[in-house]
Amino acid sequence: MRGSTIFILTVLLLTSGFVNCSEASVPTERNEAIVFYKAAHPIGKEIRSNSDDWNSCYPTASSPVVLINCAEECEARLRAIQDDLSPLYAPPPLIQLKSDLALAISTGIEAFVSGQRCLDPYESNYSYYCDKADSMIMEMNRLIELVADEWDDGIAHFGLEPSEILP
Repeated sequence: MRGSTIFILTVLLLTSGFVNCSEASVPTERNEAIVFYKAAHPIGKEIRSNSDDWNSCYPTASSPVVLINCAEECEARLRAIQDDLSPLYAPPPLIQLKSDLALAISTGIEAFVSGQRCLDPYESNYSYYCDKADSMIMEMNRLIELVADEWDDGIAHFGLEPSEILP
């Protein structure tokens, strides 16, 4: 009896050590948030930079060709980061943030495509596309502000320090 008791105790001790090791390797929601923020930071920064570049290009453009080139560049930059955002895992408290980042990107793409059509001299419905581009740019800028608020809320929720998520 004594031998089987020692055997059972030994097995329990060893398996409890394995359980603790495996639990330590399971990522916590906070660690998942850090991974998300580290990967999403350059994406959010690029969305903001894209909007800033457009906002500085638009009033200073010397011709429609310059505006078309600027709109094409902004669209291409947003399409590139769209692919970077899709595979990121966002823990449940950050799902809305990821969704709004994606919405800001797709809204910006639509705005710049409409802007290109607005400036196309062969486009018969250019007025429609100009109005659409303007409203979509305003919506993208609104989404950028919303994302900034959600970003800050998520950092506060997880108690993250900038040094944990910034490159």
